[in-house]
Amino acid sequence: MEKIKQRLHYEEKVAARALVLFEEHRLQINKNTDRLFAWLMIFQWIAGIAAAIWISPRTWSGQFSQVHLHVYAAVFLGGAITFLPAILGFVRSGETSTRYVIAVSQMLMSALLIHLSGGRIETHFHVFGSLAFLAFYRDWKVLIPATLIVAFDHWLRGAYWPQSVYGTLVVSYWRWLEHAGWVVFEDVFLIMSCLQGVKEMHSIAQRTAELEMTNQVIEAKVQERTQELITAKESLEDEIEGRKKLEGMVIQSEKMAAVGQLAAGIAHEINNPVGFIGNNLSVLSKYTVSFRVLLDKAKALQEAVMQKTMPLPEDLSRKSRRSKVNSILSISAAMSTRCFQNRRKASSGSKKLSTICALSRVQTASRAKTRI
Repeated sequence: MEKIKQRLHYEEKVAARALVLFEEHRLQINKNTDRLFAWLMIFQWIAGIAAAIWISPRTWSGQFSQVHLHVYAAVFLGGAITFLPAILGFVRSGETSTRYVIAVSQMLMSALLIHLSGGRIETHFHVFGSLAFLAFYRDWKVLIPATLIVAFDHWLRGAYWPQSVYGTLVVSYWRWLEHAGWVVFEDVFLIMSCLQGVKEMHSIAQRTAELEMTNQVIEAKVQERTQELITAKESLEDEIEGRKKLEGMVIQSEKMAAVGQLAAGIAHEINNPVGFIGNNLSVLSKYTVSFRVLLDKAKALQEAVMQKTMPLPEDLSRKSRRSKVNSILSISAAMSTRCFQNRRKASSGSKKLSTICALSRVQTASRAKTRI
């Protein structure tokens, strides 16, 4: 159902566009034909004047002569017939009224030329040529007033001035019907030609409209596809940029994981002797404390001896005893201080190694998640 609606909508748009193209084409043909007849009317006027001057420039009455009436008719009557259609052909080309004025004026110009030639039968072919030129409009209705003008002119002048239209003084009263019949005979074929031309114009407009609509559909699809390609390109560029960033993160993670594994290995190798040293230092510290207690007691004993509260062995002099006791005290104090310092450093080094190992485990876990 949706496809049927789309098809109907497409056909409506094509029909509307075809009608517009047809009207534009017909208007252009009418304008061109109007301008053609404007120039043709001017040319015929000049040709009529030249023919009047060449055929009968002067008329004679005894010894007296004057300009022939045909010359005045060619100049003034021809100018009157030519003026309006020529002006309309240039100023109002394409208008319906201009076509009908030109059709009537063209047939009047044919009647004038027939009159100037003295009703020669050859000049009557100008009527048939004029009808053929009027068919350029592809509007058969223009031929109707032209035919009526020809028939009326032949009837009127045939009745009152037959020499100007037939070239003889006496003619049959119904001779104008013979000429009108031949004009109608030509009109039949010209009307068929006009109808065929209009049909071809409709066909051309229809094909042009379909071609334009097809181009529009193709352009719309091309634009849509182009937009899709642009979107896909942008998405692919974003994906590539994201992959580059992810690759950089993976590389950095692998570097940190390698450093962590190295640190973990080093920490494992160092942690055992450090632990051993720490434990020994702890034991040594305990012994050092006990030793300092004994030294404090020895110092107290020395002071007591110095105060002569207790007897000393005779082989120990006062000076030697004092120097030995002071030396032992200073050594024990230094050992105790260094034991505490070394124990603290060992504990700090062990904590740092533990931290490095923990970081290595975190980096390893992060790398595993990233790969997933």
